[in-house]
Amino acid sequence: MSAVTSYQTILQRLNAMVGAAPARSGGSASTASIPSWLAPQTPPRPTSPLGQDQFVRTSGLFNAPPLRRPPSDPNAYFVTQFYHPRWNPQGPEGSTNCGPASLTMALKAFGLTPPGVSDPRNVEAFIDKTRRAMMGTENDLQLSSDDDVLRGALASGAQAQKVYGLANVERAIAEGKLVVLAGNPAAYGHRFREDQLTSFNGGHFITVTHMVGDRVWINDPLSKAGSLEITRDELRRYMAHENWNVGVAVWA
Repeated sequence: MSAVTSYQTILQRLNAMVGAAPARSGGSASTASIPSWLAPQTPPRPTSPLGQDQFVRTSGLFNAPPLRRPPSDPNAYFVTQFYHPRWNPQGPEGSTNCGPASLTMALKAFGLTPPGVSDPRNVEAFIDKTRRAMMGTENDLQLSSDDDVLRGALASGAQAQKVYGLANVERAIAEGKLVVLAGNPAAYGHRFREDQLTSFNGGHFITVTHMVGDRVWINDPLSKAGSLEITRDELRRYMAHENWNVGVAVWA
């Protein structure tokens, strides 16, 4: 239940209590109401660019530099969103877990776990709990948004904030953060064989780990070969899908 919904419930109960109270002189219980100053003031909230969820406010977050550095080898925290004997031995044959799997990689890189994880070595259980931290469900078929990624990162003890545009992604990476990034992997999928990367054309999440000049390293949960190298222009085209151009920087 959101804070606004909870507050509205409290107001309804207050109204019911006032309505049930004995009428005062000069007035009637049936016309009693909550003072206007007590009514919730709910400003309009912008929606996520992905259209999946309500915007999660990040104002006031402590934007400190990372205290931890992720391992230099991105394969040290790589996972897939489906079964793979090395990267996710407990995984299903298929799922829509690109968002939870990408955030899982960011959390693992900084030594964090979502609430409820009992054995971090169980990759699929880790992804399931990350999904629950993001969305309140472990349903593998429910799509996720950038807002969900942000919510799950914060719930798992990370620091996180939205980043927009390629330049800000690059800046976050240079600061030692990882970026869970929305886009379409068709922008770079043509360069990999099917035994390296499961082909897909549509909305997706990856984790950007390194950027050096024109070279970019990504952990794509559709990869069967671990970390992949693409170009800066391919990343730009990946981000431009549906004009999203948004990701979530994660650090600890």
